[in-house]
Amino acid sequence: NIFHLGADLKYYFDTKDLSAAISFANPFVVVGGGSYTKTETSQSNQSIDPDTALGLCFGAGLEFAIQPRKVYFQVEAKGHIVNFKDTYTERFAKEGKPDLTGMFFTLTGNALFTW
Repeated sequence: NIFHLGADLKYYFDTKDLSAAISFANPFVVVGGGSYTKTETSQSNQSIDPDTALGLCFGAGLEFAIQPRKVYFQVEAKGHIVNFKDTYTERFAKEGKPDLTGMFFTLTGNALFTW
């Protein structure tokens, strides 16, 4: 399990001079960072100490106005870069995984209500 607590900055592109389909989708990019906590459970259901590390994220998304200035729906994809304590472990080398480096990805859908 991974728990993320952080902050993101979004930049919405100016779409007023673009086609109606792109303006309707309201594209944006996002960059952020925060604290990531990983908890694991072994095959024998023994809990392994949680590991906390700082990480960065980046991504892009689309925001659709359901009711302009009131209700929006967002779809967002992000890549996360985090180095936990066991990132460079070799315990999975026998299975063809030399270490645990790499990113993980999230895809989210959000309902946004404004007033």
